[in-house]
Amino acid sequence: MKKIVSLILSLVMLMSITSGLNLTAYAETYGDFEYSYIENDFLSITGYKGSETNLEIPSAINGDSVRVIDREAFEGCQSIKTVTIPDSIISIGMYAFCNCTSLTSVTIGNSVRSIADSAFRGCTSLKNINIPDSVESIDNLAFSGCTNLTSITIPNSVTSIGNGVFFDCENLVSIEVANDNMNYTSISGILFSKNKTELIQYPAAKTDSTYIIPDGVTRIDYAFGSCKNLTSVTIPDSVTSIGDNAFNGCTSLTNITIPNSVTSIGYSAFSDCSGLANIAISDSVTSIGVSAFSGCISLKSIAVSDNNKNYSSVDGVLFNKEKSKLITYPIGKTNDTYEIPNSVTCICYAAFAFCQNLTNITIPNSVTVISNDVFALCSSLTDVIIPNSVTSIGSYAFTGCVSLKSVTIHDSVTSISDGAFFDCEGLKDVYYTSTEDEWNKITIGNDNENLTNATIHYNFEPKPSNKQTGSCGDNVTYSLDTETGVLTISGTGKMKDYSGEDSPFYQNSNIKSVIIENGVTSIGNLAFSSCNSLIEVSLPSSIISLGVSAFSGCENLMSISIPANVADIQSIAFAGCKKLTSIEVDSNNENYSSINGVLFDKNITELVCYPAGKNDASYTVPNTVKSFAYGSFYDCENLTNVIIPNGVTSIGGASFWNCKNLKSIVIPKSVTKIDLFSFNGCESLKDIYYTGTQDEWKNITIGDGNINLTSATIHYNFEPCTENQHNYYGEWKIIEEPTCTKVGLKQRTCSFDGYVQKEEIPAKGHTEVVINGYAATCEKSGLTDGKKCFVCGEVLEAQKEIAKLDHSYTKTVVEPTCTEQGYTIYKCETCGETKKADFVNAKGHDFSNNAQFCLNGCGTANPNYVAPDPSTAQTGSCGDNVIYSLNTETGVLTISGTGDMADYSLDNDSPFRQNSSIIKSVIIENGVTSIGNYSFSGCANLINITIPNSVTSIGSYAFSDCTSLTSVTIGNSVTSIGSSAFYNTAYYNDKSNWDNGVLYLSNCLIDTNNDFDSTTDYTIKDGTRIIANHVFSNYTKLKSIIIPDSVTTIGDYAFYECTNLTNATIGNGVTSIGERAFNECTNLASITIPDSVISIGDWAFSECTNLTNAIIGNGVTSIGYGTFEDCTNLTDVTIPDSVISIGERAFYNCKSLKSVTIGNNVTNIGSSAFYGCNNLTNITIPDSVTNIGDEAFSWCTSLASVTIGNSVTSIGNGTFKDCEKLESVIIPDSVTNIGDEAFYECTKLTNAIIGNSVTSIGSAAFYECIRLTGVIIPNNVTNIGENAFCSCSGLTSIIIPDSVTNIGDSAFSDCSGLTSVTIGNSVTSIGKNVFKWCAKLESVTIPNSVTSIGEEAFSVCSSLTSVTIPNTVTSIGDSAFDNCSKLNEVNYSGTVAQWKSITIGSNNSYLTNANIKCSNGDIVNAVIIDKIKYELNDDNTAQVTGYIGTPYSLTIPESISYEGDTFKVTSIGEDAFAHCTSLSNITIPNSVTRIENYAFYGCKNLSDIYYIGTQEEWNKIYIDSTGNGCLPSATIHFSSIPIPEPTPTPTPTPTPTPTPEPTPTPNPAPQPSTQPTQETQQQVAQQTAQQQSVKNDTAAKQVNVAKPKSVSPKKVKSAKKAVSVEWKKVRGVKGYQIQVATDKKFKKNKKTVTIKKQKTTKTTVKKLKAKKKYYVRVRTYKIVNGKKVYSAWSKVKSVKTK
Repeated sequence: MKKIVSLILSLVMLMSITSGLNLTAYAETYGDFEYSYIENDFLSITGYKGSETNLEIPSAINGDSVRVIDREAFEGCQSIKTVTIPDSIISIGMYAFCNCTSLTSVTIGNSVRSIADSAFRGCTSLKNINIPDSVESIDNLAFSGCTNLTSITIPNSVTSIGNGVFFDCENLVSIEVANDNMNYTSISGILFSKNKTELIQYPAAKTDSTYIIPDGVTRIDYAFGSCKNLTSVTIPDSVTSIGDNAFNGCTSLTNITIPNSVTSIGYSAFSDCSGLANIAISDSVTSIGVSAFSGCISLKSIAVSDNNKNYSSVDGVLFNKEKSKLITYPIGKTNDTYEIPNSVTCICYAAFAFCQNLTNITIPNSVTVISNDVFALCSSLTDVIIPNSVTSIGSYAFTGCVSLKSVTIHDSVTSISDGAFFDCEGLKDVYYTSTEDEWNKITIGNDNENLTNATIHYNFEPKPSNKQTGSCGDNVTYSLDTETGVLTISGTGKMKDYSGEDSPFYQNSNIKSVIIENGVTSIGNLAFSSCNSLIEVSLPSSIISLGVSAFSGCENLMSISIPANVADIQSIAFAGCKKLTSIEVDSNNENYSSINGVLFDKNITELVCYPAGKNDASYTVPNTVKSFAYGSFYDCENLTNVIIPNGVTSIGGASFWNCKNLKSIVIPKSVTKIDLFSFNGCESLKDIYYTGTQDEWKNITIGDGNINLTSATIHYNFEPCTENQHNYYGEWKIIEEPTCTKVGLKQRTCSFDGYVQKEEIPAKGHTEVVINGYAATCEKSGLTDGKKCFVCGEVLEAQKEIAKLDHSYTKTVVEPTCTEQGYTIYKCETCGETKKADFVNAKGHDFSNNAQFCLNGCGTANPNYVAPDPSTAQTGSCGDNVIYSLNTETGVLTISGTGDMADYSLDNDSPFRQNSSIIKSVIIENGVTSIGNYSFSGCANLINITIPNSVTSIGSYAFSDCTSLTSVTIGNSVTSIGSSAFYNTAYYNDKSNWDNGVLYLSNCLIDTNNDFDSTTDYTIKDGTRIIANHVFSNYTKLKSIIIPDSVTTIGDYAFYECTNLTNATIGNGVTSIGERAFNECTNLASITIPDSVISIGDWAFSECTNLTNAIIGNGVTSIGYGTFEDCTNLTDVTIPDSVISIGERAFYNCKSLKSVTIGNNVTNIGSSAFYGCNNLTNITIPDSVTNIGDEAFSWCTSLASVTIGNSVTSIGNGTFKDCEKLESVIIPDSVTNIGDEAFYECTKLTNAIIGNSVTSIGSAAFYECIRLTGVIIPNNVTNIGENAFCSCSGLTSIIIPDSVTNIGDSAFSDCSGLTSVTIGNSVTSIGKNVFKWCAKLESVTIPNSVTSIGEEAFSVCSSLTSVTIPNTVTSIGDSAFDNCSKLNEVNYSGTVAQWKSITIGSNNSYLTNANIKCSNGDIVNAVIIDKIKYELNDDNTAQVTGYIGTPYSLTIPESISYEGDTFKVTSIGEDAFAHCTSLSNITIPNSVTRIENYAFYGCKNLSDIYYIGTQEEWNKIYIDSTGNGCLPSATIHFSSIPIPEPTPTPTPTPTPTPTPEPTPTPNPAPQPSTQPTQETQQQVAQQTAQQQSVKNDTAAKQVNVAKPKSVSPKKVKSAKKAVSVEWKKVRGVKGYQIQVATDKKFKKNKKTVTIKKQKTTKTTVKKLKAKKKYYVRVRTYKIVNGKKVYSAWSKVKSVKTK
């Protein structure tokens, strides 16, 4: 049967990989199914034509078994919702159910062994699928695009998983792997290969934003596809390959670093990573796949290491190393033009695809190939010239270039592939350089109608390009515009060195300006030599060196500036620059300086270059100079006289070369050397003034080429005039006499150099006398004191009139009432005079419009009130407590009640809009507090309105389109006016009401119009009280605004997006600043919020990115949500004591914020209040604060110190997350809760003192605080959250107090330095992974309160030697003590029976193999003799169950003695030597008849087995092949030595003493450390020769016993606390054995039933647990020589009991 199955699978695989054919050559139909025969009577389903929703695939057709679902059989069947695949099917073919988008559920039969490529691809409704244990392979993309799939489990049978199996499963949260799977594993739901070298799939729907790939992973293919939540992934140095689609569709990914270990980047590896802005390619990368960065719309730069041997980059563009291939132009680059370097011969596939910013691109003549999709979807590209070097244009090269208007094609082009110009709908003109006949010879592919339908201009002669481009360095290129003369140098690194004419710029008269872009680091030798038209040069900050003669001979260059980073200027860099008048140096340059345009070294000890174009005839060298650089005065033809100071020791070569007008020079006696040609060409030099003697002159070393020097007249012992001292002055002469006010002038002349010295004669000054004044009064003006000169009479200080003081009145206004006059009381503060004035008549009662009560609010009833006729009145509600009444005859609308009117919109008309033509008058009675949005919009006949004093706000568009409204009275109670509240009213439309584009109404600024657009500075009128909402928003030219003291309210969005506003003065009367009032005022540099302000609205100053200073007044009580969010230049802020609350995100992402002072009355700091303030170094939280919100200080990466006040009760989630420089923290006793991730990854935190009131430590609260060395958990803590101290590798000991009842999963995982732990007596369970990877933990005591130990709780505690477990523990999870290789002692407080009742999960062999001691001294199920652990049976047989320690060479004895009894060793039990990787050889006696499953699992170094018996005897041993794969690969050494029966040891002992003698003894077992030698065997053979004939007779009777036939369960049914099993009768066997257990390894709750009759074919296993899943297997046995010989176990089935 197995051979037939293998044959079918082989055929299916062959068909799937050859010629794309499926198995439908001879298709027949069965209902809606199509099928064909594969082999003999086996069928394949090849198609389906039905429309069933719940589909069951037949297991047989016409009696023949259906074995295969063929390629594409059900592809695209939209009707199918569920499908059941029968057990007969062994293979699901390629694309079998691809794009079955309605498919929600699939049941796969238990015989399916392979799921082929794309089998369920694109099944977007598929939510769950159960992969049975039979499946061995899942091929490429099998479940890709199953967007509703949330979780999946890989069974232990799977040995092969292809690429991208779960790619683009965007809702997949977890991938689990069966524990027994030998090839794959899962960590936190992430799929890995078993050895964790390949990360196969990270579930796309995991919510984590960051992920660190474990060290050891070497390859990632498809792994992170569509993981849209990930913003950052850390790749370890172990990774060598980033495979195909590895990060495809990670749209949130903003940061990734490719380590130096990576050698290859696969196809579409980072495709559609739309948030990725830049990427760096390390020098190790040798291969980058096609479209690796396609769709990365934010990508601006691809940087390549200079040491990379295969790739390079220029200005962020990716090339091959030689720059002959342009591979990728980043989509996110903002340039609208680009010139391809002329080194490029090939533009690679899709190199410019989606580059929508490019409008023009220049293709050089070097390009020969334009590949497929090169410029696809470059939607802004307008014109293209294909150079005459190109012979072919690839498929879809320009597809989607919708703006392309014209294209020039040379006659070199012979083919244009399919779709090259597809969807170029704007293409109108094609310019072809040859004839129509030649055009018709071009092979033009399909989908090029836009090209062929355009107007084709034949025999076109293109204008020669005005662009010259090329390379001038390894990573440096140039572009010369010959029309403008602008030469642009761009790229990175050094320019080439040239020798003269080989420079591409040599004597190029077109070059007028040179622009060197940032990135270029050096200018090569002679780079711009003899560019005689060059006028200006721009050097970037990246330049660090200028080569020899870099600009020599640039005769028209007039000035140059040396940037800060230049460290090396080679000789004669500016030689022959005859118009160069100045060389300026950046003040921050550490190597050079400039004085009056002359270039020196930084310390002015060397004169580097004197510009040849300076006009001065005479020059005195500064006295700090000690030497001249080579050619320092080269070609300085204007100089006639130079004075060199004492201290100069050498005059460099060619220093004064060709200074043809130099007549005299002063040389000091300090000069010892004059180099070659220093004065060559100085033909006018006549006089040398030497300060030393003639003999001293003779000692100077003068080089060749200085004949003009040596032939001049030398004047010895000269005392030179210096810049500060002249020795030959004449007498002073007065030029101008001084007066009282004017200085005089005198001068004298130096007879040596003609220097004229001038000095001022000080003015004589006035002789002052005082003119007395007198004071002013309230009635009379006064005069100040004055001054005059006694000598000349000039008035020095005029007397000024002091205005009479007048009366300084304070005003008290008494308002008129209905019956009393109003008036104003004036009181003079100077003289105390009091008077009444400004009388106002009593208002009288206002009963207008038949008001029931006086409208002035005095409460007087209208005596003439007439109740309205109900037939003419309309009434209703217009607010929760506000009603209206409209008299349809008079048109009077009365609003009455208390509180706010409702808000309306154009889509939700107010109740007045339908009667808007009737309403003539509106009466709003006192009590109404607000007028809602659009309340009276469109009341076209409304003429005037008075807003009562109870109203505080008027909504947006409240009176808009009231086209007759001319008069509005707004009371002082109104504090807020919405945008466009009075738009299109008669008042609004009256141009006379507008003031330069600004509209005021009743002391309120209510609107602006287009006339204000160009206003740059504006002062709001004094007396204005309110600035309405949105009034100045989006006025981008407004630079300055002055708000007077009269203003109390700045409305919402008042100055929103005034992006050029640099100055805003807020008056001292403002009490409220509205929401987003100054949002996105990106040029506002500072703001002062006066003390009058009480509230600041949400986002009031957010995104003011240039705001550096904000002064918050002492009246502010709260800082709103996001008030200063993204003020990225704000450096410091003081929050005054008046503030009570700091809102959420108040200072979010204020990256430059260095200092914050929090006022002493703040009680709450909102969530994310200071998030991302990564320059903030310390913070003090005052005692007034009670709550710190989530992530309040998260990502404050420079925060080193924090003081938490004594009133804080809660530290929110992530409060100090990623504060990577925080070193210590004291959590006060007031705190009761530490939130999740509160100190997450505070990697420098060394000390944390937790207050005594804390009751809960949140999940990951101190995660990866790797330097945290000690922490005391206080006695009030009851809960320690998941991962609370995970990866705190500095922790060495921890005490969990008795108060703690819960320890979350992984709470102390990976605390690799932890050596000691004390667990309190209240803990009831130890969760999953709690102490996993605590590699230094040596012992642990589990308290009596614990009932369960979770999965992997102590896994990989590799130093753990002992553990104490109480009898309260009832379960120990899978792998709880896995990889605890040193665990040899377990102290158990219960009995053996209690231990056996514990449910112990799989992978706990180190625990179960340890010496388990019960409290009464009993050993659990075992004795340990010579470190071998045995289980003793009632029939005096023993089974080897484990080994204590690390075995290398091991001998199992034939028997052991224990407590006076002898036990024969007959079997080696399950997991006995599992994971003994050090075991290299073992000796097994012939008493052993069984070796159970997994006995030698993982013994990968076992090379030799010494069997004390014959090969025939070995063959009789029953060896369970499961988990014992290492046995067949070992060498088995057989021995014919008979082993005598042992003699029982007289006294009980756990360690029988073996004898080393080679002769048979009562204790014949070999020494544990020895192997049977050939010599020993020969000696024993000689001594037992007399037994040989007996042995031969026995051997003659021995035959190889074949195992009996196996059997499979026919039916397995559920019963109440029982399982019913039925099987087929098997001939030639004695009976059957049935096993049930609750785990697949048959370790947990195992029961075995033996059936002794061959005819019996069913049984019921009883006394099982109710509602529990059980696994069932069956085998047969027969009796041979009195012993049972068993078949292999059947396949496992499962059933759940009732």
